Amino acid sequence: MKENIISIEIEGDYLSSFIYSGVLILVDSDFNLTTYSWSEVISQALSGYNSQQQFLLKGYFENSRSSKIPEGFQNNILLVKESALSSCMFIKKNIGVWPSDINVYKNRIYIASEEGVDAIDFSWNSGRIGEFRESMKIWNEATFNIATNNFFRLAIASGQDGVLAFIPKNKMVSDKDISKLVDSVCVDCDWQNDRLIANTNTGVNIIDFSPIPIKKEFQGNDSEYWSIVNTIKKEKPSICELDNINGKHIINSWQAGDKMFLLAEDMSIAIVKQSELKYSSIDNFVSLGSEEVISSRTATFGTVIESQNNLSILGVNGARVIEDDFVTWRVFPRAKNYANHLHIIKDESISILAIAVSPGRDDSLQKAQ
Repeated sequence: MKENIISIEIEGDYLSSFIYSGVLILVDSDFNLTTYSWSEVISQALSGYNSQQQFLLKGYFENSRSSKIPEGFQNNILLVKESALSSCMFIKKNIGVWPSDINVYKNRIYIASEEGVDAIDFSWNSGRIGEFRESMKIWNEATFNIATNNFFRLAIASGQDGVLAFIPKNKMVSDKDISKLVDSVCVDCDWQNDRLIANTNTGVNIIDFSPIPIKKEFQGNDSEYWSIVNTIKKEKPSICELDNINGKHIINSWQAGDKMFLLAEDMSIAIVKQSELKYSSIDNFVSLGSEEVISSRTATFGTVIESQNNLSILGVNGARVIEDDFVTWRVFPRAKNYANHLHIIKDESISILAIAVSPGRDDSLQKAQ
């Protein structure tokens, strides 16, 4: 795969970022969580372009379904100064902590930190965040990573406290809705559809929940539907610990669409369809080289790999280094409009990369090297 990239570089000292329904969310070094109009941020970045160019490029940044960067703009870097960014602001709130992770679901911001997990609801008005509600405490212990799911369910990777599930009866928050799933030390989890993957110090835990019926497809009244939903939410999931496949020790796993990715201790990686997952028969591992992989996720444009020295994207021609000077990064594989985004936090700026998707990208791991 040959990536074509166009990026927006925003000046400032940031700790975390997220993008949600036309809203860019940034947390700065003073712990201010500030929300911005993504459309207006793009307009600021494109201020030096003519109207036709602005129309083409703005559509690309706002809609990840576009597979090709407009001709002549590949690898361009568009700058937004802090003074220009302030004109795009909606509202802000000081959260008082250094976030280890943030996530957004159904007009609720989740913030993970050394002080636990907090939830902040916000009002939504014509594409704008109007106001923040009072913060609600979900979990009181240090948390490294969180993963949202439907019906306000939340997975919590809480280090020494293992993996926990927050499964509320409704939108309200109660510590009675917290249950422990895995005891092993965990700092990374990934919950998509009915499967939660927890990467622990002893191996990979695959946690499968019972599927919850889709309301519009349910044959029955509202009372019957919610009775079934609440019954299913109380069911304990099945848990399988995945440690060894054909002599390879599995240390990390993640999901993208109907695919599951498995990283072995020898720095080789395999991809398999989740519907066809038979661990004993997996043998299509591809070597990533000798450098240790710290973290990885797969997006529409390829697999992003963080090693000790750089951030790269794995494609059909091997790994291409994207950045060697960064603090943290994030992709949005489940986002409707931002699945082509790679956010990279650096010391004095954030780079928001929009990366073109090449045909046949799904098979890149099998073809690589």
